[in-house]
Amino acid sequence: MAKKKFVLVVDVEGTSHGYVYDVGFAVADLYGNVYDTFSGIVSEVIIGMPAEMATAHYVKKMPIYVEKINHGETVCIGLHSIRDKVFEVMERYGINTVCAYHVKYDRDNLNRTISIVSNGFVTSFFPENTIFWDIWGMACETILKTKRYATQAIENGWVSNSGNIRSGAEFAYRYISGNEVFEEEHTGLADVLIETAILAATIATHKKMTRTEIPQPWRLIQK
Repeated sequence: MAKKKFVLVVDVEGTSHGYVYDVGFAVADLYGNVYDTFSGIVSEVIIGMPAEMATAHYVKKMPIYVEKINHGETVCIGLHSIRDKVFEVMERYGINTVCAYHVKYDRDNLNRTISIVSNGFVTSFFPENTIFWDIWGMACETILKTKRYATQAIENGWVSNSGNIRSGAEFAYRYISGNEVFEEEHTGLADVLIETAILAATIATHKKMTRTEIPQPWRLIQK
């Protein structure tokens, strides 16, 4: 019997300068089953960088995080501790693949933030030789690259101001779930769970896909 493949699905929230203040991840298989989760608020940013968190966009999210901390849904800890948790979980489950919707954003901003908080001593957040899958590109090559999605997107106004069909995680999840008014929470772990479902939906198509990053995948679904 083939060994089950586990992946780490990751989502981060970052400031306008790319400093990560919220990290969520889930250990999942390729069928969308979730085996472990984590949610952490980065203390060095959310507390230690008040100027970064001072804009209205970020300030209005603070009550959400306070409530989550009070209810034990997340913890406020240092980014090094979150990184240690990632390493431990990846080793325990034998994971070498990290997945995210627009994985470049998550990976690059985690690298940027760990470099800043470590004064340059650590420049890579994930283990060496980690493989990165971009769920965004996978979705655009499979579930979103259909006449059915294009029709539904146009009918529901899932179109940008410039006339392009939208391909974000929120819209992909609306499509696969049938909940046409779903809105992303834009907190790490909540978004990880919908991205895990999207990943499973792409795998279930059994279509050939790139999996690693491709440039501007949104172009693939324009009609």
